[in-house]
Amino acid sequence: MDVNGLRSFGLSFGGGLQPWRVPLPGGEPTEAVEAALNHRITGVKLASRANGLTLKEDAASVADVVLQPSMAVDAFGNHVLWDGTGITSVSHLAVLHALAPQSFALPHEAKPVTDMTVGDDDVLYLAANGALWMVDLRGRFELTQLDAPTGFKLQRVASAPGGGVWALDVEQGGIARMSGLPLFTSPIFVGRDTDARFSAANPNPNPPRWRVLADRVPANEKAVGIATHRHGKLLVLSLGRASGGASVRAVLDDGRLSLPLRLSGPRFPHTLGWLDAERIAVATRGVLKSPDGKDRDPGVWTYAMPATLLDRLAAASAEGHDTLPEDLRPPLQPQGDFYPLAGWTGGPFVSGRPGERLHYPRSGDSGVGPAKVARVSTAARARYGLVLNAAQDRTPEDRARAALGRIDTHDPGTVWHRLYAEAAVPTGCAMIVWLAANDADAPDFTPGNPNQRAHWYPHLIGERSVLPQDVQDALPPDMPRAAWVKEATEVPLGESVLCCAADAQHAGRAGLFTVLVQRAATTVRALQGSRLWVAVEFFGDGRATPELAVLRAYAGRLSYRDRYLPALYHERVFGEDAERGGPATGADFLDRFLHLFEGLFTDIEGRIAASALMTDAMACPAEAMPWLASWIGLSLEQGMPPERARWMLLNAPQLARRHGTLLGLQLALDIATDGAVTRGRIVVVEDFRLRRTLSTILGAQLEDATDPLTTGITQSGNSVVGDSLFLGDAKTLNDGELKTFLALFRHIDAADPKANAVLQSDRAAAQKALFDDLAHRITILMHEELTPDEKGMVQRLANLGAPAHVLTRVISATYPFMVGVASLVGADTYLRAAPPKRPVRVGPGIETSSLGGVDTLRGEASLDAHAGAFDGVLPPQATRERPVARIAVKGLPSSGQADVAQAFQLDGSASSADEGLSIDGFTWTHLPPT
Repeated sequence: MDVNGLRSFGLSFGGGLQPWRVPLPGGEPTEAVEAALNHRITGVKLASRANGLTLKEDAASVADVVLQPSMAVDAFGNHVLWDGTGITSVSHLAVLHALAPQSFALPHEAKPVTDMTVGDDDVLYLAANGALWMVDLRGRFELTQLDAPTGFKLQRVASAPGGGVWALDVEQGGIARMSGLPLFTSPIFVGRDTDARFSAANPNPNPPRWRVLADRVPANEKAVGIATHRHGKLLVLSLGRASGGASVRAVLDDGRLSLPLRLSGPRFPHTLGWLDAERIAVATRGVLKSPDGKDRDPGVWTYAMPATLLDRLAAASAEGHDTLPEDLRPPLQPQGDFYPLAGWTGGPFVSGRPGERLHYPRSGDSGVGPAKVARVSTAARARYGLVLNAAQDRTPEDRARAALGRIDTHDPGTVWHRLYAEAAVPTGCAMIVWLAANDADAPDFTPGNPNQRAHWYPHLIGERSVLPQDVQDALPPDMPRAAWVKEATEVPLGESVLCCAADAQHAGRAGLFTVLVQRAATTVRALQGSRLWVAVEFFGDGRATPELAVLRAYAGRLSYRDRYLPALYHERVFGEDAERGGPATGADFLDRFLHLFEGLFTDIEGRIAASALMTDAMACPAEAMPWLASWIGLSLEQGMPPERARWMLLNAPQLARRHGTLLGLQLALDIATDGAVTRGRIVVVEDFRLRRTLSTILGAQLEDATDPLTTGITQSGNSVVGDSLFLGDAKTLNDGELKTFLALFRHIDAADPKANAVLQSDRAAAQKALFDDLAHRITILMHEELTPDEKGMVQRLANLGAPAHVLTRVISATYPFMVGVASLVGADTYLRAAPPKRPVRVGPGIETSSLGGVDTLRGEASLDAHAGAFDGVLPPQATRERPVARIAVKGLPSSGQADVAQAFQLDGSASSADEGLSIDGFTWTHLPPT
């Protein structure tokens, strides 16, 4: 509600505005808008779409799609590939250090290899000759063969998060999951999950095993690829056997396959991969036909696959329906970002661990190797999109959903006043906001055809000249155009929801736009009705897109004409006469002319009426908070987030009463760090309380139920903080402090009374000095997960909040605080998830690891044979000649009898076969002379 008492109604994407399917050139109607997530609330913009060029694919039918074995790559860039007789390892340092590829022989039973991948468990998995072969890259077990399940023809594999693989039966559409590892035979430490109970040792608690899913890809489709998400989601790519066409299915949590999502674009894609957390990629052999006659690389076809879409797909599939809901039936449209595949061999995407960057096989000067799938700086977007606050299909369910976006004042006499939009309209883009008002359902709205929109009235945001010519011709010449406002929002002292600021740099292009609601080309242009229907059309140039964050409509017009002028100037045309087309009446023009001033005055009056908010810490603008803090003598820290600065102002009375105390310092730190003290990320310790540890060692009795290190636990006096017993850095101990410390633990010889007395005296003096050194000092322990800005803020607040006679020090702890009895049993009193193990770091700087710390010395599994990846697991392949065909001719006619028909014999017995194989027969082909 504004200063004049007018009510406002807001609409946003997902908050009332629903995407509509619009016709595409040569395709089915589809949604051409997508969420804009870079604003404070979800906005809407034109969807990323592939260009409209014609794709010519190499495959003529699904049977022509050849599935080659993929190569595998690790995190370092080393890769292995199937060379026809064995596997070849290529180091990522091969070019830099001239390292030759190394080949390794496989048993005869492990040929040919149809696919391979690297697992999360550091195992290279090979799908070969109908079985799964496991090559341990750490040498924990020997080469192991695991037969496929009965009736399952293993051909494609994909690494599963946490270890194991997913397997695909291409011919029958079956899917299976392999988990577990063979028994480790090498003498290494094997960490495994155990509990605290005594039980018999199992030599291999997690053996390899198969789980075959009950569902299969339908027989009328051919499954050609699988890909796993880093969070475990598995997708299956299939092609329609009749005429092609790609679909993807997700494996549900219960092991069933979801209903198919059709993909628009290529008809014969044969490889699938996750491009990132919310996008998938497919590739097909073919070219794009440009209008200039030149063939273009189609690159990778990408599709948006957000978690919300997968959740909707899973929900629809779990209900047991035969078809998808109406909004999921149209095929997914490819996005417009261009990912070229330069030098692509045509093979499948390179396989690796889930979550790693997508690679493709590229042929270069040094042979075939993996190359990253990278985006170039070109993009394509839809040129037209539409959202409404009404459902597109007139079904009872859709009408119920439309109520979520319906604006209704329940007063048929409501005159709609002004429209505000927080939006961005780049050069070459525009938006048209169509408004309709009545007391019933939304009038019919035809996408793409302004001539068939009775009772809808346009309001332009942007330039009229960027609209398509047919749209310009259909719009009224006096269509109202929104004006740009320099303020971020019309709400007094409010904040914009846009990601960009409304300043001179974005004038007319981004920020707040406002327009008076009116009916163009009618006699009386006031829009009246209890329900307001809103349709927003987006127009782009194919590269840029307008973005809409929020629309706000104000109901109940405040008319200066009707309030301040005599009845002579009021409107006298009503009913059907007011609905006729033509120029506006004089009274209507006067009313709209006065609203040019009313808009400015209302904004000024609103800000004056809201000036009291300047003294409210939770409502004043962020730039005014230092000024407000100066009223009470409070100095806010530079760089403090506005939300925390507001809470600092609200708690100023409590901070003032507790200033100079431990509780006051803890409260200030808690507010400035968003509750770090409460959650245990920061611990404030008075150093004198560390006497408890020393007193325990010296045999003294010291019980303090308020000790923050023991939280009232007095059964044990040992308090361990951080990684060691005592706080502080050993490098700062000078000789005097070291002697003082050693004096406490020096051995006393009871046989020498004189020396005993001296040592007792030294010990008492050293103990007193050590205790005195712990007085009037405070230590603030911080976890390293605090940002550098937060650490600096903690140091400054500690200096300001502590009394002048108290010394403060701030220490970063690399390990959770373990105190009191908890330290004896290994319990962690810091309430959060266990931190991940960090690798040992070597080198200069503060990030290096220390001996005896909590960092872990570990290794990453590598596919580099030069680093010993296959030592002891696969034998090197012997250097020898490849199979050679040697032909001898017997009974060949002499040169003088060349024209005489004579029988002769071809002998191939001198040919050499592959190692371990023999030649059973020969096939001869007679070729005509060229």
